[in-house]
Amino acid sequence: MSTYVIRPINNTMTEIINPKIFITGIPTAGKTYLSRKLAKATGGYCLETDALRDELVKDPKYNKWENFFDEKNEYAYYTDNDPEEQWRLLSEQHEQLWPGVLKKIREYGSGHIPLKSIIAGYLRKPLSKKRPIIFEGINILPRLAKKDLDFPGVVLIGKSLEEVL
Repeated sequence: MSTYVIRPINNTMTEIINPKIFITGIPTAGKTYLSRKLAKATGGYCLETDALRDELVKDPKYNKWENFFDEKNEYAYYTDNDPEEQWRLLSEQHEQLWPGVLKKIREYGSGHIPLKSIIAGYLRKPLSKKRPIIFEGINILPRLAKKDLDFPGVVLIGKSLEEVL
């Protein structure tokens, strides 16, 4: 895994040599909150992987997994399945979606950003290579990230945002 360095510039800015990081964790752990705060503090951009998944729904090989929970009765799902089974199903969904999510992370991370992307103009501004991209989402499973991503990350684990922070 690569490392990243944060060093002061003009006492008010930071430069991240490796401009990519991921933030993942359990539902409601504060992933989005932390990634948006970090993006604001560093002048970077938070790319929520849920938005990447919206693109995957168009691909037939991912459609079943992207819509997996949409077709279920939410009340029955949570009452009929214990937490271990819920985690197993969630993990299975993310493992099946991972090749597509990983492809998008690599495209965005290397600067191959679709022109219609909401971040295209932002990342193509002058000095954009110094702007970090924070990939955030529950579907970045730690074991898959460790195996496939070449940049550091954070995993948030706790019952709530308050407990994590």
